[in-house]
Amino acid sequence: MLKLEYLQSKKAEKPEKIQGIYMDMVKNISDGILFSGYKITEERLCEKYKTSRTPIREVLRKLESDGLIEIVKNRGAFVTGFTRASYLDMLKERKALEKVALDLAMDRIKEEELELLEENSNFIRFYYNTRDLQTLSKVFRGFHQILYYSTYNSRLESRMNFLLDCSNRKDVLAGFYDGYLDDLFGYYTSIFACFKDKNKEKALALMDKLMDLLISYQTNNFI
Repeated sequence: MLKLEYLQSKKAEKPEKIQGIYMDMVKNISDGILFSGYKITEERLCEKYKTSRTPIREVLRKLESDGLIEIVKNRGAFVTGFTRASYLDMLKERKALEKVALDLAMDRIKEEELELLEENSNFIRFYYNTRDLQTLSKVFRGFHQILYYSTYNSRLESRMNFLLDCSNRKDVLAGFYDGYLDDLFGYYTSIFACFKDKNKEKALALMDKLMDLLISYQTNNFI
């Protein structure tokens, strides 16, 4: 079941403990809270997330396999974070997979997810008019999460949510939303319209342009 930050309803559901911890740490690494070189201790994580070592160790293994931390024998776990090259590679991977997810979603989406997309589109229109950038960032994120869920491909959904978290950097995206809000509004509302019109070719072209805009901005503003 989808968990969308801007919705508080029965449609939202708490994620599994391990996945919740993992996604929170990915977000903290992406935002720079857990910076490159930071030493992670199991004890501190157990205390923070109020859990035992077993789920924490599983989370650390997942983070290591994703290249976000390095586990050094007899020394501990250290955040590696992103180099400029690895970050841009990740954005390019996300661009390619966004189009795969959109392609599958347009074929497999069910009525319930279409209703969620329509609700999401209404939120975009409302918060676009109020210029509430903080809430809009959550609504835009929700749009992608609905697409991923609608693929009915759990492996792809998991990978896409990982890439989404990694590329949603607060230190960069606030300026992106502020500077390109009109463009973003046009892309998201137009892609939703393509679902209603069943125009996959146009939707894929729009997603391509949306991701090119994101990549261009983040390339020029990588910190």
